[in-house]
Amino acid sequence: AGRIVLAGFGEGGVVASLCTVTCGEALGGLLALSAGWPKGLGSGIRSSKKGRKVPSLVCHGRVDPVIGCKSSKELSDRLRDFGVQANYKEYVHMAHDFCPHELRDVVACINTWVPREGDPQPEGTNPFFSRGHVHEKDRRRDQQAADLARTPPNTQGQHNLRILRQG
Repeated sequence: AGRIVLAGFGEGGVVASLCTVTCGEALGGLLALSAGWPKGLGSGIRSSKKGRKVPSLVCHGRVDPVIGCKSSKELSDRLRDFGVQANYKEYVHMAHDFCPHELRDVVACINTWVPREGDPQPEGTNPFFSRGHVHEKDRRRDQQAADLARTPPNTQGQHNLRILRQG
């Protein structure tokens, strides 16, 4: 379970968040994209000890007309209340959508939380570090993320993130 990252967009982000908090296993991470805390969801949630300390990223667009930033920040705050290590990021020109910067952050988190077998990963690495220089592997991955952001979603409305794990 430590290599499983739950992710969801919009209402799917709420479902992934609640599953993370209540899960009986320590997961690898949580990605809640353009999601907010639902009104009326109250104190009846019982968090699992293993659901705590799961790294997470809550992403939101500042111009999202569907879910306000306030609700997304509340989701991040509630996750912290449950003991989840929630990081919150806003993207200036993003609506209820994806953007290349968000995809790059998602890839950085996944690669940090669940590194590929054999990849060295220093303890406590923060995926939001500033690079002094860019390695060729990172440049290819960033280009793939940008290309994917310009690609229309498949028939189920989902983007295929598998290509970002290659290379």
